[in-house]
Amino acid sequence: MKRGLVILAVIFLIGMNIPAFAAEAAKSAAPAAAPTAKDDNTIIESGWTKRCEPAADKKGKEYCEIFQRMTTKKDSLRIAEFGLGYNDGKTDAIHGAIVLPLGVLLQPGVLMKVDDGKPVSFKVAYCIKGGCFSYITLESTFVDSMKKGHTISFQFKAADGKNVNLIMKLDNFEKVLKEIQP
Repeated sequence: MKRGLVILAVIFLIGMNIPAFAAEAAKSAAPAAAPTAKDDNTIIESGWTKRCEPAADKKGKEYCEIFQRMTTKKDSLRIAEFGLGYNDGKTDAIHGAIVLPLGVLLQPGVLMKVDDGKPVSFKVAYCIKGGCFSYITLESTFVDSMKKGHTISFQFKAADGKNVNLIMKLDNFEKVLKEIQP
C-alpha cells in the first residue's frame, strides 16, 4: 500500500508509566533516527495486537495495552504505531501518546478521526531523535466510534506545508480491546 511523501510514526503510551511498547520503541529507534516526512516506502500494517508488561513488583498487576504497528516493507522500520490502554482500572477513558516522524510541521497540530466522524486534535509535546511525542486522553465516545468504525486517520502537515493523511484499519479493534478491559 503506497502512502506518498510523508510517513507517520505513532505510539500511544498509557498514563505516566512507560509501557512495554515504549521501551521496545526506544531500543529500535536508538541506532537510527526516525523516518522523516520525506521518506517514501510501502507500508505494511500488523493489525491490532495485545501486549503486556510485567508488574514492577510481585504484588502488582501486569499492565496490558493494544497496539497496531505499521512498518516499511523495504527496511522494516517502524513508521507508525498506535497503542491504547486503560489507566488505573477506569474504562471511561483511554490514555496514550503519539510519536510522529521528524519533519512534521508542529504548529498546526494533528487531527485524528474515525471514518468521516468528528476529528480530535492534539499538539506535539517534544521531539527527540526517535520522533515527536504527544500525550492524549480519548473519551469513551471516541473509543466507541473506533469500535464501530472501519478506519482511523491522522491528518497533519509536513514541514514543507504538504497535507498528509495516514490511515489505519480498525479491523479486530473491538475484539482485542475487550482483552484488556479492567
